[in-house]
Amino acid sequence: MGSVPSTSSCSKLDAPQVPGAVITSFVAAELHGISNSFVGDSINGPVAASDLRVCDINVTLTHPGLDDEVNFQLWLPLTSWNGRFQALGGGGYAAGASEEELGNAAAHGFAVGTTDGGGLGEDQVTVSPDILSPEGEIDLGTFSDFSARALHELAIVGKAASASFYGKAPHHSYWTGCSTGGRQGYMMAQRYPEDFDGIVAHAPALRWPSVVTSLQWPQIVMDTYQHYPRACEFQYLLNETIAACDELDGVKDGVVADPFNCQFHPQTLVGHSANCNGQNIPISHNTADIFQHIYDGPVSPTGKPLEPGLTWGTTPAYLAGTLSLGDVSGGMDFPLSAAWFSIFLEKNKSFNLSSITTDDFPNYLSQAWAEYGGLIGTSNPDLSPFRNHGGKLLTWHGLADGLLTAKNTLIYRDQVERVMGGPDTTNAFYRLFLAPGVDHCGGGNGPVPTNTLDALVAWVEKGKAPDVLHAEYKDSSDATVTRNICRYPLVARYDGKGDPNKASSYSCQSSFV
Repeated sequence: MGSVPSTSSCSKLDAPQVPGAVITSFVAAELHGISNSFVGDSINGPVAASDLRVCDINVTLTHPGLDDEVNFQLWLPLTSWNGRFQALGGGGYAAGASEEELGNAAAHGFAVGTTDGGGLGEDQVTVSPDILSPEGEIDLGTFSDFSARALHELAIVGKAASASFYGKAPHHSYWTGCSTGGRQGYMMAQRYPEDFDGIVAHAPALRWPSVVTSLQWPQIVMDTYQHYPRACEFQYLLNETIAACDELDGVKDGVVADPFNCQFHPQTLVGHSANCNGQNIPISHNTADIFQHIYDGPVSPTGKPLEPGLTWGTTPAYLAGTLSLGDVSGGMDFPLSAAWFSIFLEKNKSFNLSSITTDDFPNYLSQAWAEYGGLIGTSNPDLSPFRNHGGKLLTWHGLADGLLTAKNTLIYRDQVERVMGGPDTTNAFYRLFLAPGVDHCGGGNGPVPTNTLDALVAWVEKGKAPDVLHAEYKDSSDATVTRNICRYPLVARYDGKGDPNKASSYSCQSSFV
């Protein structure tokens, strides 16, 4: 464990120097008596703290000429520091993490920090009203803070404050996050490859202009058809998808573990009835077509695939929300993509999103890359500098992710393999794990990887590269289901005789059969 500083050193810390920025506020004070049973997540597991004590540091800085304001919060444990710094990523438009997450990391012994990234988002799905000026101009300074600059500065501030407080620098530093936090991790590997020794980046929002623009696709499809299926109709088709493809992996468990070999054709169910609160609603051709388009993903007017859709077996509920009042029905835009279109693309907060058709989509996609790709694309497959630094990158993505399709991560991973010399050389520093049945950053109907930061630390510091990630969840009967999630492209094949709820009944193979 790290050395324990004197109890008075927290309030006497000096503000760190951040190149290109001016510190406008630096406040450090001890917090005592933090008691909580931190739930944790797939990165840091649960931990109980009865009297956690930390040096709570709050830093504000600005970049001359940009009129921006970036905030950072650090929690440095007063005792039992493990010698490491952990940076926490955010979600959606929120660049940073909560104090609950800070507490979990600190209780595990990490000096930990996060940033608001300049305040682009008021929360995960709401953009700050100041981002779009009355003249229709985007605050690109704050957008740049959110996309990359503040993340790099978090590494500078966090490591400098840790070194000042403990009297020595962290021996290793880690970035951890999911969704936006995952994108942030990849951005660090691509743009600031020497900031972190290891990166946990789950369900990442890679290729941001593509993936965020594509979130609106289900609504655009329904608006084009002027047809808005009820949630129960979508659920019926989802249930039929799972029934058709559940056993492709040899196990009947309500999970489509092999969505890429799932052959499902919703048009075959036209005329079949969905039970909607006791009322039988027949599946129409339009409903079946819309369902197909959601999973096919965005296409050009000539039918050329542009971006990936959801994987079969994934709920469309997040992105294909609808509302019916009597005979009137309409779409319910996903707030994050609605803000992206109205604020960042149309630059008109009152823009009528329902006027967009599928033929319009390619132009919006091109615009998104033209205006924001250089700032937040997060698409550079050349990870040579990160690899050469000795960095390690660990990602898992749920195959039932209803927000950010795992297909997007696979597109990037395949690009990296082509640039970096193939799967073996890539696996030496970058490993991907696909979790069947798992939704966005967790949840769903499949075992969720656990304690992935421990796996990354063992890889970085002891050279123990993970071939599997232990995963578990509680099924509908409250039974614990365990599974070892295999390193991509391997899959967990059932042995045909053991308990299908136990990881010991599976082995990593090149295919399910």
